[in-house]
Amino acid sequence: MDKILIFGTGSVSEYIYNKIDFTKAEVLAFINSDKRSESFQNTDVIGVEDICNYNYDYILIASGYVEKISKLLTDNDVDKNKIVSFIFDETETYNKIEQSINEYLSNTYNRNKLLAWLKENHTVSSVYPAVFWDNRNAVNSIEKDFVREQTLKLISRQIYANGVAGNVAELGVFRGDFTVVINKLFPDKELYLYDTFEGFSAEDVNNDS
Repeated sequence: MDKILIFGTGSVSEYIYNKIDFTKAEVLAFINSDKRSESFQNTDVIGVEDICNYNYDYILIASGYVEKISKLLTDNDVDKNKIVSFIFDETETYNKIEQSINEYLSNTYNRNKLLAWLKENHTVSSVYPAVFWDNRNAVNSIEKDFVREQTLKLISRQIYANGVAGNVAELGVFRGDFTVVINKLFPDKELYLYDTFEGFSAEDVNNDS
């Protein structure tokens, strides 16, 4: 069983504490650099300076300020290999990820050459949010609509959670990019596609108005 210290005494700490299987890990104490209470979740709260008094295996950072806290811990002689992070929401973290991806694209696919050909006011995103999705949303497509696809993902969850019966249909298919997304989110349903192919006729448009 691993013995752990949890850095943080807020809502994130409370959330992850309630998820821990205590047959696999023992929480020795919570750490708070600005110690304001003696206990949290009926467990001792200690300051950073008290870490050395505990025989722990890992320190879990239950906060979004991963870079800042990680540096604070290593500055206080905590082995980096013993630091575990729960979430990452700092801009700095993602900036480093994007920088690494840019370097990889440049070295592997000569991405800098492409950028040199573009107009000065035009940029190409290196990191699209879909990179961080689960594999149910992984599609091979040049054009992506993050909000649209994530909205459909939420809708599909509600449909399955509430046991809504029936199949699905797409009205307006174009090149089928979004069709792929729909099909992945509803793998057990029939998918019907409707399209005019050449647009609506003037007669239909006038009748519709």
